[in-house]
Amino acid sequence: MAYKPPVRNFDRVQFEEIRRSLDKRFNDAHDGLTAAYYDHWRNGRSRPWQGYDVQPTNDESKALFDKLHGLIFLLRDVAFHDANMSLPEAERYSEDAYRYDRDEQGQITRDRLQESQDSIERLRVEGIEVTIAETGE
Repeated sequence: MAYKPPVRNFDRVQFEEIRRSLDKRFNDAHDGLTAAYYDHWRNGRSRPWQGYDVQPTNDESKALFDKLHGLIFLLRDVAFHDANMSLPEAERYSEDAYRYDRDEQGQITRDRLQESQDSIERLRVEGIEVTIAETGE
């Protein structure tokens, strides 16, 4: 049975305005990668996706899929932030809503955007990079 992309709803979701303009291209990349993995790689068959393909073992194919899958959403996190910051200040979402975790005193304990950027760089150094096209995979 072939991978079938889910129907995605963007009505009344958190950050609806940005997600409507941004998510389709990341979802398209996700769906293309997911189809390559579940319909081919995990069965030891070739199906190139953005220069990547089945690996010598199922474990290696799964590890590559996991890295690429995670990278798509790390890139989405950065693109979301960039889209938010490009809005007029009065229309921006608070970075506390998606970027920062704070302790009881209000001190930042985690910067999710920085973590995403650091992870993207680690994957890049490892040779793992993808391109997210404006209109899909």
